[in-house]
Amino acid sequence: MKQGTGKVAEQSGQWGYYAEVKLEVAEDDGLLDVQVNWPREIGDRWRVAVAFGVRYAWEHVSPHTTAGLRVLIHEVHWQPGDSSDLVVAVAAMRATWDALGRAPKVPPIIDAPSGRLTLAK
Repeated sequence: MKQGTGKVAEQSGQWGYYAEVKLEVAEDDGLLDVQVNWPREIGDRWRVAVAFGVRYAWEHVSPHTTAGLRVLIHEVHWQPGDSSDLVVAVAAMRATWDALGRAPKVPPIIDAPSGRLTLAK
């Protein structure tokens, strides 16, 4: 499995955006989908956000593949007030792309001053 780390650490005035995700991925011809394995000790708070981020990342670098992706989450770091589902999802996207060694043509854009997050279709 290939390891990856994704981080969001943006600050604009009093607004902060922070999350970090560490994971491992392996492409798997035996899977038709993304399988995210989530150790119990991490807790469930960010499970949906991480799963969305991993799926989005896979979709945007492997749109025509028939292989699936096996993922093992190792760590999710966050801060009260600075982390949200979307910020954690972007960290998971970045970690997935880091592990795969591929990135999309149009990455997510975080505009810290306006609080906007833009994702490509």
